[in-house]
Amino acid sequence: MKVSITHHHLCAVINSEIKKADTKQTIRILDMGCGNGKFILFLSRQLPILKKDISIEIYGFDVNDMRVQE
Repeated sequence: MKVSITHHHLCAVINSEIKKADTKQTIRILDMGCGNGKFILFLSRQLPILKKDISIEIYGFDVNDMRVQE
């Protein structure tokens, strides 16, 4: 799977922020406007490698409106 440099950068930022979080609780990440979900897939593969001892849940949603809006 080809991954953009942006995905790597955002994963590094999230990894840094997780270090500041309470690791006794589940970390939940929401990707608003996730499009095709490639970033969610990337995070779901990378974060468990980086944070083996932390429970992480990743969610995403996107809206696709095909109508003409006035």
